[in-house]
Amino acid sequence: IPCTISWQFMMVDGHLDMFVNMRSSDIWLGLPYDAFSWSVVLIDTALSLKVPYGNVHYHASTLHLYERHERAAE
Repeated sequence: IPCTISWQFMMVDGHLDMFVNMRSSDIWLGLPYDAFSWSVVLIDTALSLKVPYGNVHYHASTLHLYERHERAAE
């Protein structure tokens, strides 16, 4: 089952915001890559629509840290 449930775009106070809903998220490796990717998608979408871009809002139902990354995360 994919971790990403949905992306939603909404104009908020004159700029385009992106709302991301995740079933689950890898807090150590996945989230940093995802956050960068979401920001690129938001900016590209806003530029395509010729509107200012705003913020990415993120919601995850669960977060996890793989055992193999515990030492690095400490």
